[in-house]
Amino acid sequence: MIKRLSISNYALIDFVEINFDKGLHIVTGETGAGKSIILGALGLIMGDRADLKVISDPEKNCIIEADIDIRRYDISDLLNEWDIDQADMLNIRRVISGTGKSRAFINDLPVSLKALQDITIRLIQVHNQFDNLDLSQPDYQLSIIDVLGEHREQLQEYKSLYKNWSTLKTELASLKATVETFAKEKDFVRFQYEELENAGLEQAIDEELESSLELMSNAESIQQALKLAYFTLADDENSLIDQIKSLIRNLRQQAEGVSMVEKVIDSLDLEAENLEQIAIVCRDQSEKIDSDPEKLAVLQQKMDEINRLMHKFRTTEITELIGTKNSLKEKLNQELELDQLISEKEKSIMEQEKQLNLLAKMISTSRQKTSRSFCSDVENSLKQLAMPFVRLEGKFSVSDSLMPNGKDVFELLFSANKGTTPHPIKNVASGGELSRLSLSIKSILAGKMSLPTLIFDEIEAGISGDVAMKMGQILKKLSSGHQLINITHSAQIASQANIHFYVYKTHEQAKSKTLLKVLDKNERIHEIAKMLSGDPPTQAAIKNAEELIEG
Repeated sequence: MIKRLSISNYALIDFVEINFDKGLHIVTGETGAGKSIILGALGLIMGDRADLKVISDPEKNCIIEADIDIRRYDISDLLNEWDIDQADMLNIRRVISGTGKSRAFINDLPVSLKALQDITIRLIQVHNQFDNLDLSQPDYQLSIIDVLGEHREQLQEYKSLYKNWSTLKTELASLKATVETFAKEKDFVRFQYEELENAGLEQAIDEELESSLELMSNAESIQQALKLAYFTLADDENSLIDQIKSLIRNLRQQAEGVSMVEKVIDSLDLEAENLEQIAIVCRDQSEKIDSDPEKLAVLQQKMDEINRLMHKFRTTEITELIGTKNSLKEKLNQELELDQLISEKEKSIMEQEKQLNLLAKMISTSRQKTSRSFCSDVENSLKQLAMPFVRLEGKFSVSDSLMPNGKDVFELLFSANKGTTPHPIKNVASGGELSRLSLSIKSILAGKMSLPTLIFDEIEAGISGDVAMKMGQILKKLSSGHQLINITHSAQIASQANIHFYVYKTHEQAKSKTLLKVLDKNERIHEIAKMLSGDPPTQAAIKNAEELIEG
């Protein structure tokens, strides 16, 4: 629960520090005195966006700080998620500069607004008179049933499965769109693939097509050059090999046994052997050269086709063309893979739909049971608030399709008068009836939730007198299990306070300021009497105020 709230340089407040305790805290004051400023400051603690307009003096920082006792409430999961050390007390601080820069801290650790929102939503719930409008929304009404029901785990399982099911459906639609797109271009992809496949690209590399074409194109001149080389090396009467052998013989005759000359002779022997091998290669290769014009034409045609394909597919190497061909083949094979993947996803979707429908049916059964109990509890509460003939019914219908929260279409039907048929709340409930309905529902919800602090802003809108008195008694009872802070204009509700704060304005040095003080018993009597009759209060109002406080 909130133990302390300090507000500095915010709206009309220079500085205010408010200490809270258990029970029912009432905040009263004249219209425009600044009661809503407290709510605005709490909103900043709860992660609301800052507005520069709230800063009273732009030369100073606006600082809102709250101490919240969390000993009775386990939020360790959230603290761990946001890397905040475990503690009995949370100190939450918002600092807003005159330039609009906003910083947030929990126990002096800088945190994001998301962290504030996630943590404080488990600690504080604010209700104002405009929240009554939520009661008219079927989605909000169904969420109430889900909070109270025993199907929370099933609903959580359903939501998780529904999310996965929705993802699968999205993926399936994308796959089908891919298949549909591919179907339109499949014939062209197959044509391109076959065009490259028929070109014999791998064979062209194995056969060294470019080299072969170069050879055949110049076959005659190459053959003559090889023959000349063979003739010069070995076939001429004065061939190069014969000349070397003659040199070797002469050296052996003139200097046999001389080591230096022997080395020269050995080198010349080796060279003669090498040249003999080269001569044989030249002879053999010259005999192998084929100058067949028809074969040359075939090779040239094949090379022209490959050049055309390289130009078409914007490549410079045959290996790149082979890569393009393989990619096209993979694309053609992908159709089979997509068909298989689509089949698998459709099967998974069908299985999950069966499971979702089963869960939805179980959830619906629980919801209907909860709805009956809930409507009965709310009716009993409203009868204490001068609505003796009230009827509240939950109307269920089943959707044909799965929805994020199940298959239930739900709406609360309401009737305040005897003999009238219940209709949707938005069509028949008055402002005062909405206020009473809202309080009844909030009190029932609070009994099921472990919220430390509940804040009500003028929940009594549209009611007065004895009904307001009974509403105050319900708030007092509710405060036995929760810390309640209630901003009110109702004397009857104010009389139930454990702690009564009074908000007022002063006008000093041409500047209005909002201040707050805790009222003692006599001050409470005077304030409540003013709320009953005006300022100054009448003696009858003072006596009435005393009676209200004494109960």
